[in-house]
Amino acid sequence: MKPTENEFVEWVSLFAWFKRQLAEWAKKNDDKDISFTALLLISVFFQAYTPRKSLWKLLSDDFSASEEIVSNLVSLLAGVQISDYETTMMQCPELKLAEDAGDWLGMDEALHSLDFPAPTLFQKSATEFLEKFSPLGLQKAASSHKQILVVLHQQMLMSKARALRTASETDNTLFRFATLSSLLTRGCSDSDKVESSDLVGFLNVVSQNPHEWLMAVKMMNATTDRWSELSGAISSFLASSDTAALKVFFSSVVIKSCNARKAADERKQLTAFLKAFYEQASSESRELAFSILHEKWLEWCFETKQEGKYLFQVNFSNIDFALIVYAKECFEISRLLEVIDKLEKEIWSLHLKWFESVLSCKTTWFMLHSKLIVYQGARDVGSVSDWTGDENKALLWGDKSYLALKWR
Repeated sequence: MKPTENEFVEWVSLFAWFKRQLAEWAKKNDDKDISFTALLLISVFFQAYTPRKSLWKLLSDDFSASEEIVSNLVSLLAGVQISDYETTMMQCPELKLAEDAGDWLGMDEALHSLDFPAPTLFQKSATEFLEKFSPLGLQKAASSHKQILVVLHQQMLMSKARALRTASETDNTLFRFATLSSLLTRGCSDSDKVESSDLVGFLNVVSQNPHEWLMAVKMMNATTDRWSELSGAISSFLASSDTAALKVFFSSVVIKSCNARKAADERKQLTAFLKAFYEQASSESRELAFSILHEKWLEWCFETKQEGKYLFQVNFSNIDFALIVYAKECFEISRLLEVIDKLEKEIWSLHLKWFESVLSCKTTWFMLHSKLIVYQGARDVGSVSDWTGDENKALLWGDKSYLALKWR
């Protein structure tokens, strides 16, 4: 197997660096330091030829290196930089602008279209060694990076558990962003599962900074299917979080119509999340969270306020669970019946109103029915916990049999 030209140049550079370090440490007549340096060099070439294996995993757990060696390695890893960083960033000006503005959502979106350089063999080898033999040293090195691409490299090379702990303990906002972006993009594989308590702890740290929490919430709510694996931890955190964190999160939820199959799947995911939050949160937290969603839903009005937006069937939203909970538990029965009666009267009085077109008339008809079915669901369902069951399928998807539009 022959290295490519780029690999050869990189290996020569690495070898020259190790040779200089070996010569410097050899002056101290420390056989252990010399042996360790040679071992580190071997590991780099070992990883280059067998990238799926790790030399460090072959070492016994009682293997140790001197504090000086570990300190030097931490310093070297912390000092890793992309020399032509500005030139590299010019390939993606959106990322640079978002980084300068501290816009996590902008950085996250820009990264989806950026093919950035891969981490070096030295970064891989040094990270593997420190993760096993000096976790605190690795956290120190990871916390020092200021270039977003290097931060992404470092976060990607660390285990999810170590990255989460580092993100929870560091002051490096870029590392916290990279950790959240990684979790939302790649989730956690079976071999890299993390404890729910670590995720909750990480979210708690992020929520302490209002700007970071707002950015994190926007990333999470941009599309809920990205954090389906994390919904349990997110619901647990929100169930015990303060009022400010709750308001920011639920005010940022993106309401969507969910009649299409893909949207329906996302609706089920969000329903599971909302139900988990409901089961863990206090009644006060539930009322606050779901009242926010109810107000957003009334304002959203199935997007019918947008010019050129028409409805051609009863529409369901991705937050119907929260709406039914709120109407079921927080409305007095007299208020609920009053809302239903008002909507029914509006529906049956449509023939008395003037509309610019048939489309606008049908849109109003379906919009009113779409609202009505939520409040009727809250009135008729036996309990909030079983409203998504098979026996309440009509409440989940709607009984469309009564929707024949009669023209006069």
